Order: sequence, then structure tokens, then C-alpha cells
Amino acid sequence: MTQRILVVGATSAIAQEAIRLWAVQGCSMYLLGRDEAKLKAVAADAKVRGAELKTAAYDTAMEPKALAKLVGKVWDHWDGLDGVLLAH
Repeated sequence: MTQRILVVGATSAIAQEAIRLWAVQGCSMYLLGRDEAKLKAVAADAKVRGAELKTAAYDTAMEPKALAKLVGKVWDHWDGLDGVLLAH
């Protein structure tokens, strides 16, 4: 079964390394990050490496409850998660 992983802070250096490792394993990932341009670049790299993924930009400083809503959206999308990396 494909692993379903949520990555919060996907544009951080540690998250990008983890995403690369999970991508070559064919994991499905949902990437969350503040900088939409950087997030798109990380996603493009992961897709080339074999990942299936979705992305969403968020800024918890501007909307503190936004992260909770996004996590709920991700949970509903996959009906659960196998892992979460908090890197923000």
C-alpha cells in the first residue's frame, strides 16, 4: 500500500530531503508551505522522482486556524494518514 504523508513546512531544507526520499519510494504526499513559488518547485522535483502529490499554500501567522482546516482537508482527502512531518 502506498504511504500517505502530510508534510507541513515542505519548503524547509529538512523537509525537502525527506520528500526526495519518500518520492523515490512512490509515496503519496500532501505538501504544505507558505511560499507558493518554492512549494511548486519542491513539488515539481518530487513528481520527477515518482511521487503522487498535492500542495497547498498557507500562512499560520495570518490565519492561525488555517493549518487545522488544511490538516482536516488532507485527512478527508485520503481518509487518514500514515505519517506527518512537521518542519516549520
